[in-house]
Amino acid sequence: MDWKNYFFIVYLVYFEYNMIYIIYGLLVIPDGGNGNHQKVKEEEELDMHKIKKKLGSVFAVFALGALVFSSCNSGPDEATQQAFTASQTRMESARKQAQDFGAAEYATDEWNLAELQYTTANEMPLSTKKDYLAVIPQFDTLSLSYESVFAAALPQYTEARKNTITSVRQEAVNAGAETSLKDALAAADSDDANSLILLENQDYYGYQTASFLAEKSYEVLTIEGNALAVKDTIIANNFARFDPDTIAAADQSVAAANTAFADKDMDAAQTAADDALAKYQTALANGWKGYAGEQQPLAEQARTNAVALHADTVLKDAFAAADAVYNQGTTDLDAGNFEPAADAFVQAQPLFASLARDAGALRNTAQAAIRTPRKRFPEQTRISI
Repeated sequence: MDWKNYFFIVYLVYFEYNMIYIIYGLLVIPDGGNGNHQKVKEEEELDMHKIKKKLGSVFAVFALGALVFSSCNSGPDEATQQAFTASQTRMESARKQAQDFGAAEYATDEWNLAELQYTTANEMPLSTKKDYLAVIPQFDTLSLSYESVFAAALPQYTEARKNTITSVRQEAVNAGAETSLKDALAAADSDDANSLILLENQDYYGYQTASFLAEKSYEVLTIEGNALAVKDTIIANNFARFDPDTIAAADQSVAAANTAFADKDMDAAQTAADDALAKYQTALANGWKGYAGEQQPLAEQARTNAVALHADTVLKDAFAAADAVYNQGTTDLDAGNFEPAADAFVQAQPLFASLARDAGALRNTAQAAIRTPRKRFPEQTRISI
């Protein structure tokens, strides 16, 4: 009941009170034939005064009751609203903490039960002060429930985080971070160690932040380590001559990744590392393309030399095997598979060269046999009988 309704009820009671007073006065008819008219009038006025006084008391009690009823059925006062807000804030904070630390996964039954109670509490009516006072203890109980759920989930959550950190660090090591990115790896290890200190000090959100930072750091080092490994392959194969501009751009991305890593801006570091890896891979692909283009005519010339010495006829089976390797290289080259194409052309060259040597040796043997005069044998003496 709001204040408007309250004042209406009070006014209605007050109106009825006056009506009763008026009606009573009309019903008491003065005795005109009696010489005691003045006395009777005085007695009536005294009775009316008593009645009015009693009705006034009733009115006061009723008004007080209406006031109490109104206060319980109107909206919450400021103190009640503040108490409600504080209780709700504590409960929502406890719920969020449990949720953020894997309660749904690591304390499933407890979490589901608390969530059911959460839904029930939030479906309770919130119109009057009484409603608000009824919900506050529900929220307080829920706060304790979510804190219990959090405590149940935390050990498994932290164990899972440690396993994740161990795994991503090993990936970084496998990518060469221990050698090519030694200082950055040490910085990531420091972040991981700091996260465990925060966990011991029960700074759970601080622990979570530091742990995620360490994980992201290892992931960036894995990407950058892979990028530098691709660059090493380019250098080892002398492919830089095929695409120097792309390699220079990739080097700039590596520098940007290192700067962002030092600033602990891991999103920017990852973006730059990804860009460096992509550019190095492009340069490597262009290197294989250029290298295959260099090796194809060399393999073709080696084949031509072998055919010129008739290796395809005098060493037919061996030539067919070498030719299969060369043809596979041609197929890969046409398909854009430059690395296997280059490998095939490189393999075919010594095969054809060997066939050319063998075929040449056979030809030389044959020519020598032709140039050598036949050995003459003396005629046998005929014996006559």
